[in-house]
Amino acid sequence: MLDVQLLGRPSVCLDGVPVDGPRGHKTWGLLAYLVGVGVPVPRDRLVALLFPDAEDGLAALRWNLAQLRRAVRSPQAFRYVVTQKNTLIVNAAHIVELTELAD
Repeated sequence: MLDVQLLGRPSVCLDGVPVDGPRGHKTWGLLAYLVGVGVPVPRDRLVALLFPDAEDGLAALRWNLAQLRRAVRSPQAFRYVVTQKNTLIVNAAHIVELTELAD
């Protein structure tokens, strides 16, 4: 299970084991947005939100997505970030803070 904590100091755990989180604010922003929204997000919307001034926004998105996948350091991690045509979604993520805040 992928556990992403975004309140306080952000952190990522994979199956209960802490892993280095992604480097860079944009990559954390990408992860936070995908986890928080919980539904497939069109790539062009992510580009508009995170990379509005980039010369090639889709390339910037691909690079940050690769950084996000690399941060988890597991071939199994690819199941968490699923590409559906031109949309992205984090699949099977558990966000501790959102659960606690809802109670």
